[in-house]
Amino acid sequence: MEARRTASQQLRSVPAYRLLTLMDAEHGASDGVAARAARQQEIAGTDQEIAVLVAQDSLPVDAELELWSGPPTEPPPDGWYGPVPLTLDCPSGELHLGSPTGAVVGLTVPAGWYDVHVYHLGRSEAEEAAETLDRELQHLSIPQRVAEFERRGGGIERYVIRLWPRR
Repeated sequence: MEARRTASQQLRSVPAYRLLTLMDAEHGASDGVAARAARQQEIAGTDQEIAVLVAQDSLPVDAELELWSGPPTEPPPDGWYGPVPLTLDCPSGELHLGSPTGAVVGLTVPAGWYDVHVYHLGRSEAEEAAETLDRELQHLSIPQRVAEFERRGGGIERYVIRLWPRR
């Protein structure tokens, strides 16, 4: 039987502290181990948390969390980098994807262990766009700059996080 995507959730935000994290609600607050590892490796995880250090902290980042029935046989289309393979324990099945003090989305999955693949696209392009927009928009007030960064810079840096039950 071919694996299929059974659920997904999308997040667009400027991640606080340049971090996106994925963890089960039962694990509570992060102990910071995955985040510290991500500062060295960009994408890292423990069995309780996955952390992604995004490339920049000015533009909105898009992340899609996908639940699959089994291991996907194809990477996402359009030349994504990855996968970075990880595992995640989900004892409650209530997953939270977001940033430490920012926006969060949830996805309910069956409780258990999951294999995870993280893909990324547009990291260097987002860094360049953020620097360019910062120079171009210096004359605007902070609220105007934030609105322009959102309008002109969203969707450049993107992540797909695929997970499926371990067999």
